[in-house]
Amino acid sequence: MRKLIGTFLSVLLVVALLAGCGSNAPKTTPSSQAPTGSAKPEPVKIRVAYHAGLSGSIIPGIDKLNQAFEKEGLEVEWVKFTSGPPEVAAMVSGDIQFGYIGHGAHTLAAENKINVIALNHLGNSEKIYTHKDSGLTSISDLKGKVVATQLGTSGEVVLNLALEKAGMTKDDVKIMNMDMAGAVTAFIAKKVDAVAAFDLHAINIVDKVGIDNLNLLASTSDFLDKTAFPASWTVTPKYIEKNKDVVVRFVRALYSCYDYRDAHYDDAIKSAAEFQETTYEDFAKSKNSVTNFNTDELKSMLDDGSLLKIYQLQLDYFKANKKVESGDANNYVRTDLMKEAFEGYKKAE
Repeated sequence: MRKLIGTFLSVLLVVALLAGCGSNAPKTTPSSQAPTGSAKPEPVKIRVAYHAGLSGSIIPGIDKLNQAFEKEGLEVEWVKFTSGPPEVAAMVSGDIQFGYIGHGAHTLAAENKINVIALNHLGNSEKIYTHKDSGLTSISDLKGKVVATQLGTSGEVVLNLALEKAGMTKDDVKIMNMDMAGAVTAFIAKKVDAVAAFDLHAINIVDKVGIDNLNLLASTSDFLDKTAFPASWTVTPKYIEKNKDVVVRFVRALYSCYDYRDAHYDDAIKSAAEFQETTYEDFAKSKNSVTNFNTDELKSMLDDGSLLKIYQLQLDYFKANKKVESGDANNYVRTDLMKEAFEGYKKAE
């Protein structure tokens, strides 16, 4: 995976060179101050969205171990969501203050409904599968066939990329848009011909069907020169305006969790599994499907501009595929807040 990210960042460098040529929401306190010295931060209650898989729930799992958010004076209520768009709607309404999103929901950031305040990881979990006995062994074989995925997610993205690479469009296949869990169930029952899945959903397919009974037609790693698959922590611009210091404290708590994840990955997975009431073995299956970063790496990426380039490459893909009309990653990726959080962050020894 480190080779993949190395290749990806190399592509970014080449691109850069060529270019050069709601009602129950808890009340927050805008004037809350971050800790200085031994001063204890003023407590603030926040509701935070997380997702079901390992990557989407590892932060609340780590928080159980190191109390990073409590140390920043943040009393967190973790709220489970299954996809990005509904949680973004909840953030906009004020029902949720912060949220974790996968690749697809970043279109809503490009529309300035939310701002990105921290990169969680880069994904490599998206897969397009058919059954071995279907005789469908390539993307071109899917012409006229039914493909299940959830639109607006990274499943749709990898499907679009695969179709484009094969010289096809969405019109050449029959897309069944459904909740990802439902798409997996339909595929396993052979109610659809193919599925474009990601993260725990893709792993569930392998577990239920068996890798020897599947054809892998495409995966994220096939398209590192086309787009990036970041997962991020987000908040609305309105919330930032009124609660900037709370946001900085939140990012600083994330940094603490990132470094804990880097130093104690297996312990973090175990705690996330307990948080989600599943087993370590189930979550560990997806431990290598993402590229995580510690704070040293993130700071370096902030300083050399490669972190912002990740989001710009993603945005360029969205624009090319008419997911958004226009935009500039500088307008919604809040590197200023990321840097400010580093000013008060001390890495645990």
